[in-house]
Amino acid sequence: LARPASQLGTRFQLLSAGVGDGGEASASGSGSGSGGGEESTRASGEDAVVLASYLFKVGGKDRRTIGNWQKRWFQIRRDGTILYWRKEKDSRPAEPGEPHKPPLGEIPLSTISQVSAADEYTKKKKHSLMLVTQTRTWWLAAANAELRDSWMREIQLLKLQTLTVRKGGRSNTF
Repeated sequence: LARPASQLGTRFQLLSAGVGDGGEASASGSGSGSGGGEESTRASGEDAVVLASYLFKVGGKDRRTIGNWQKRWFQIRRDGTILYWRKEKDSRPAEPGEPHKPPLGEIPLSTISQVSAADEYTKKKKHSLMLVTQTRTWWLAAANAELRDSWMREIQLLKLQTLTVRKGGRSNTF
């Protein structure tokens, strides 16, 4: 069955096959209650979701203390952005043709200078990763090491693929 990425399994969505070439992508379920089935969808367009899952993020006014973990629905998109919402359903249109709720936050991949596993810094939260930008360090944690590694891999791959070359006044992304 082909379905939009926003309607695929809620625990873990990986749409990495065909990233950058507009080919068929596969989504594989992971974790308890996902059914473990495999579905495919065409990942096309700049706003195509490459990877989506619940992650925990450190939030609140004092982010220097790594302790205020909030569960959020994250998506990494082919256009080079990471967006997040409070819940998965907030990322989907309420009605067909309607816009989705605006995301709570956005992390442009172009601003990320470092991506690394961060379990040594987040002792109370396993399977964590750290995204370093010029203005902030983002502390995120996944449900398992496989999911964390998928996020790290997709961020690094998309950073490479969204290098833009100016040619004749046009941007070409590869």
